[in-house]
Amino acid sequence: YWLNQIFSESTQKLLDLDYIEPSQQEELLKISTHQGDEEFNKVFEDVITKFKKSVKKMPTKIAAVHNENKITYSELDSKSNQIAQFLREKGVRSQQKLGVFMDRSIEMIASVLSIMKLGAVYVPIDPTQPTSRLEYMVEDASLSFCLIDTASLSKYPAKQDNLIIVNDIVQKNSFISVQFECEKITENQLAYIIYTSGTTGNPKGVMIEHASLSNLCDWHIDYYQVKDSDAALLVSSISFDASVWELFPYITNGNKIVVVDYFTLLDVDLLAEKLEEE
Repeated sequence: YWLNQIFSESTQKLLDLDYIEPSQQEELLKISTHQGDEEFNKVFEDVITKFKKSVKKMPTKIAAVHNENKITYSELDSKSNQIAQFLREKGVRSQQKLGVFMDRSIEMIASVLSIMKLGAVYVPIDPTQPTSRLEYMVEDASLSFCLIDTASLSKYPAKQDNLIIVNDIVQKNSFISVQFECEKITENQLAYIIYTSGTTGNPKGVMIEHASLSNLCDWHIDYYQVKDSDAALLVSSISFDASVWELFPYITNGNKIVVVDYFTLLDVDLLAEKLEEE
């Protein structure tokens, strides 16, 4: 369109020419002002609200599987409630930063949900990363507390004064129902802080708001046409942003999360068996 104008409007200056057709300009104007955009005008719904809807809709459905361990949506809700209640009694408040220092597991998922139920910010830290990187992230994040499992205790690179051992809060297969009133979450509140690779220097914490996370979930479910019967693999490191894609769209949609260990990923036959099984 622009080239056609150059030849047909030879007396005009280039800066006065339009680059796109009038119909395209009109379409862009609609997009920029969100005219008729139902998605944009939709009421904000945070990921915890979405998760709670899944719990209410399908309480007995399996929410996550890790090796021989399984947990239903109702049990996962109860487990995360117990952790959240413990954190609230510890004085944790909305928008405080809490570390999650553990590998992929059901306890990791419950810990992340518990932090969000308080309106707090989770900071994922993978215990398998180099000690120097772990030391930097723990110090830089200025964590109020750090949730950890017993398997990762020996790898924690700093003082253990602010550590909360999740295994001590909720014993295996103990799902005592706890009534917990979640904090109200707004669009602009931080959901999590994830650190970059640090290839050009020290890792940098990237702050992600709840509106962005909620939009990601909605888009992911729609774009990939995720069905209720679908299951998703959780294979990425907790401190890699791909883990967000693998967890939140599915846990908020009532799907099953299959947690895959590192060594299973290295064994093609074992991985294929896992995929077939789930």
